[in-house]
Amino acid sequence: MPVVRLILVLTILATVVLGAAFLLTKDKRYINLFRQLMKFVMSFFVLLAVLYLVMRVLHI
Repeated sequence: MPVVRLILVLTILATVVLGAAFLLTKDKRYINLFRQLMKFVMSFFVLLAVLYLVMRVLHI
């Protein structure tokens, strides 16, 4: 599970950086990047959840 922790830390770091960049510049581009980041992270965790459930059901 080190990959999950790494992705969580990088997501938090990217969120802080994008939030600061938006507050400093008021550029909507950073909000769009944040949305794309959240879509990727949510897709990744849904994929992990599905893989985890499949492994539990199949006893792999």
